[in-house]
Amino acid sequence: MLRVFTEVLDLDSDSDGLPDSTETSTDCDEDGTPDYLDLDSDNDGLSDTLEAGGDDADGDGQVDAWADSDAEGIPDNVDVDQVGGDDAGVNRGHK
Repeated sequence: MLRVFTEVLDLDSDSDGLPDSTETSTDCDEDGTPDYLDLDSDNDGLSDTLEAGGDDADGDGQVDAWADSDAEGIPDNVDVDQVGGDDAGVNRGHK
């Protein structure tokens, strides 16, 4: 039950640095894993983390040294709530 609850709150289910909202339930590489859970959604041998410009020194497909101080699934280093900027009209309930 706890895992189900935490998955609902987890905005980046595969911890690749890309929020589930930008990845879809589509399976682009047709490997049976929806893109939002797939660490290499196009199956080209490069993790989505690296393709998105993230750090992955240990090669596990997940962002290294992840910091998300407001827990909404966007790393602090690119979160406009932390570094300033504009969400381009996306309202996530943060100011």
